[in-house]
Amino acid sequence: MRICPECKNRTESRICEKDGSPTLLESALGAPKTDPLAGQVFDNRYLVMERLGKGGMGSVYKARQINVGREVALKVLNPDLTEDADAAGRFVREAKVASRLRHPNTIVIFDFGHSEQGLYIAMELLTGESLYQRLRRVKVLRYKEVAKIGAAMARSLDEAHSMGIVHRDLKPGNVFLSRVHGGGEVVKVLDFGVARFFAEHSTRSGESMFETNRPMIVGTLQYMAPEQIRGENVDARSDLYALGIMFYEALTGSRPFEADNPVAIMQKQLEETAPALPADIPEVFRNLVASLLQKRPDRRPSTAAEVATILESLCSPDSVPSTPAVVSLPSDLYTVPDSTQRDRPSSWEKFDTPPPPPPDPALTRAAPPLPPIRTPIAMRSDEGAAEEATAPTPRFDHRVGLDSTDKPARRGSWLVAALAAIGAALGVWWFVGRSREVATTGSGTVEIITAPAGATIIDAETKFELGVAPLTLEGGPRATKAITARLARHRSKTVDVPYPAPGAERKLDVELTKSPLIPFDSDPPGAEIILLSTGETIGTTPFEWSVPDHILDAKAGARFRYVLPGYQDRDESLGDYELAGGRGLAKVQLAPVAGPSAPTRPTRRPR
Repeated sequence: MRICPECKNRTESRICEKDGSPTLLESALGAPKTDPLAGQVFDNRYLVMERLGKGGMGSVYKARQINVGREVALKVLNPDLTEDADAAGRFVREAKVASRLRHPNTIVIFDFGHSEQGLYIAMELLTGESLYQRLRRVKVLRYKEVAKIGAAMARSLDEAHSMGIVHRDLKPGNVFLSRVHGGGEVVKVLDFGVARFFAEHSTRSGESMFETNRPMIVGTLQYMAPEQIRGENVDARSDLYALGIMFYEALTGSRPFEADNPVAIMQKQLEETAPALPADIPEVFRNLVASLLQKRPDRRPSTAAEVATILESLCSPDSVPSTPAVVSLPSDLYTVPDSTQRDRPSSWEKFDTPPPPPPDPALTRAAPPLPPIRTPIAMRSDEGAAEEATAPTPRFDHRVGLDSTDKPARRGSWLVAALAAIGAALGVWWFVGRSREVATTGSGTVEIITAPAGATIIDAETKFELGVAPLTLEGGPRATKAITARLARHRSKTVDVPYPAPGAERKLDVELTKSPLIPFDSDPPGAEIILLSTGETIGTTPFEWSVPDHILDAKAGARFRYVLPGYQDRDESLGDYELAGGRGLAKVQLAPVAGPSAPTRPTRRPR
């Protein structure tokens, strides 16, 4: 008897009839978490402590990297995948590409290689649960939680796609919700590059995804895009389709295309339209999911960055709630004026609808009871109790990715509702001009100018990118906000942005200082320089290294390793004073390795 590791279906087949995943022998899945590798030293560098899990690709172990004392997750792939040298070479190439990913929402790969014990990847050790486990436990997530997780996934994908890396096997089991100190969570996307290796291995060995001799993972049917099922070329938009499936599942508790067997699942993925999402989910989110699930790739959003921006807008406190709730809005407001949005991509048009016509300014009538919803100052709570809050000033708004049907009303609703409260006492309802004009009355603008120009301006609190300097923001008279200016090879700078009097304009100059440059050189040249605190390859000699902010801020110095095939590794250190002053090391002399049989070092990964 065999068991599907994804849905726990018991079957005699090597492929699960329900979701198309490779199955495992029941005896193997139910075995203790110890095996012959436990307690052994793997590849002369990793002490294997215990097995954490086993799947179709291989086994994952908790291990300690002996030379640095770091605990890692060591994934050892199934031995039958390493039968020929070509397969091993392809794996190393794919792993090397994936190891260049540095986004904080992508799992860190410390090391990889091919030993007598098999192909392996050493990754950061995470604690928490996968999105698959979360959904099995709670079934349905709140839409803002889905948006938060989805935005992190999309940002991770955006970096990968910019480097030509397509995941190919996105699913809840490949998204990890890692617990961090202080009780928060960090989303981590797993297994970049591995699915492509399996796909190429399957093709070269003449196997298909339904081959019964041995299971090959080239994707999970219920998350695969139509073009992937048809065996056509896949690109970034195929990953976005999988995102749409995952969002749908997290929002509703079920996947949009379910069936009793893999063939029926494929047919639905190719031909059927997903059922509509519930109406209590914001329209912009429903439109986004519908766009992601388009059968034709050219009808989906073109980049993961577009998806992330929409989702981030849904995460913000001022986004329209699907269930009315009492909302307390702070007194800060600053927006990017419409003139800076004229060139936004046409793909946004899919998510926007024309605003409603403005009310007649001259219209007056007896005031009805104030509506309990659709205004941020008189909303009922989740339990249904209506409350009235004092009228706040407008909320910070990025004006990106929000449903334009709701936006103008929300920007002006605070003043409209305040007037309505007065009108209720007088027996008159006041409609004062266009809601858009009401929202901008009394605001000032500030132009942020950086030296050098071209710095990215980021909201210091939300970490959203507002644009590139010079950048004009507008806000209410009491608004003060912190922004961070970032520019390559320069130190980041965070400043407060106090706004001028209503209707006034001002400029804010932000001067950025250059980051220290540390020269590295070796004899002979061509040595990789590894920053030991992160395992990151920062360059190949000779070169100059721009010291990152986090290294300078730590004021703990840095240790480096010089690595050149045929020569002994050499470690050097620089103190924080030397780093801050841009003082490098003299040209480092590397000593040849003695003897022809010295072991070669595996390729280190840039992080």
